[in-house]
Amino acid sequence: MTPPLLTWSPWTRLCLLAGMVPVTFLLFDPPLSLLPLIVVVPLGTTSGAAVTWVGRTLALLIPFGALLALMYLVAMPVSGEVLWAYGPVEVGRDNAFLALSIFSRVGVMLGSLCLFAVSTPASELLTDLRRRGASPFLVYVLATTVNLVPLLKHRASCVLDAQRARGLDLDGGPMARARHLVPLVGPLLLGALADVEKRAMALELRGGLKRRRAEDVYEPPGEALLRLASAALVVGALGYRVWMLFR
Repeated sequence: MTPPLLTWSPWTRLCLLAGMVPVTFLLFDPPLSLLPLIVVVPLGTTSGAAVTWVGRTLALLIPFGALLALMYLVAMPVSGEVLWAYGPVEVGRDNAFLALSIFSRVGVMLGSLCLFAVSTPASELLTDLRRRGASPFLVYVLATTVNLVPLLKHRASCVLDAQRARGLDLDGGPMARARHLVPLVGPLLLGALADVEKRAMALELRGGLKRRRAEDVYEPPGEALLRLASAALVVGALGYRVWMLFR
């Protein structure tokens, strides 16, 4: 049986999952900032790639949590009642609440975006956007951004092989590698920029950057309602935030 998330179009997945990001930031403090997890967690656990989704999310969230704990629980002056103390380290109630608030919002954001990344290949999203009449320039920018990391990895491998063939010793300790960083980064960045410019010129010459009429795209029943519900959640969270500011 196909997971519900995979039956929706890439555009609907993007609207629904990316919409959870402004919702969690507008709701601001836990437990309200965790409400988007009611949507994200069921979709992630039934997506068919739950292990990959959880792994990628934790790989980004754990280092961020460690840095956050170091900044707000150790480096900042103690604020509020001391909840925990060990030697010179003291954790204040206000510090802990602020760190938890930031961690919850960033956790929801990373969970939503990682779920979209593991469930939607970039090629599917770009094709869907083009069919719906999105700006060709926007589609090209997104495609270039998505392909930038694989392109840089491939080009870095080529530059490393070329520099080794010229006799450059790339082994050794951290200081030795730091000295060889400039000969590697220069060709890497210049080559990547030249490649992007060549692709843009080729697309323009072939008429690839001209706006085309939107095609008739088949959508399963209810997808428009899902996008509308996502927009309603964002508007509702914004209204709640405004009410909290002026009450």
